[in-house]
Amino acid sequence: ESHEDVAASVVKELISVGHIKPTEVAASVAEGNPPGGGLRRGGSDGSSATLPLMTPEAAVYWRVVCEDLHTSAGEHGGFAAAAVGQRQVVSAAVAGEKLEALEASLPAAASDLLALISAHADVGAKFVARQLLPLLKVIDLADATARRGTMALVDAQLRAPPTAAAADVIDVAGAVSSYACGGDGEWERALVSTVRLVHVSPAEAA
Repeated sequence: ESHEDVAASVVKELISVGHIKPTEVAASVAEGNPPGGGLRRGGSDGSSATLPLMTPEAAVYWRVVCEDLHTSAGEHGGFAAAAVGQRQVVSAAVAGEKLEALEASLPAAASDLLALISAHADVGAKFVARQLLPLLKVIDLADATARRGTMALVDAQLRAPPTAAAADVIDVAGAVSSYACGGDGEWERALVSTVRLVHVSPAEAA
């Protein structure tokens, strides 16, 4: 947690050299053995309060994997749009494979991802929650319900009284992510960035 950029860079490099294959990581979800437990988690009673929490390492890992799949799908989709013949077919197939892998990796619905973020933020695991927030960029937020849910999450977190991470939370850097707790303000900045995802203008966001 103290070296977030280094950790993310290591995962990216392992992907680059082929030691981590995002499509295989995605397949592990269906096989029931995703690294770090994956992003598809369910509480015993269906509420966010009982969702099994992620470790900071797993959160960084899955963020980078999902972002890689999203970027790769976009790149191959662009290649397919510009290519002809067999190259177009191959590029389109690869883009489709990446998108399917991304869909398999992410929580089944936007509401599930929002619940996962809230579950961590509510117990003070701000570092993990902050790693999960960027994943909202790779899901479909065109749906009005998803947009309202995202804004409700941001509003609730911005209004929440400052609290340190609970004693049993693995996210030891949770509190220092929050400016309100004397930290660097990365948590608040992440929330503001999330607002921009679902609003078309600064005036609307305000």
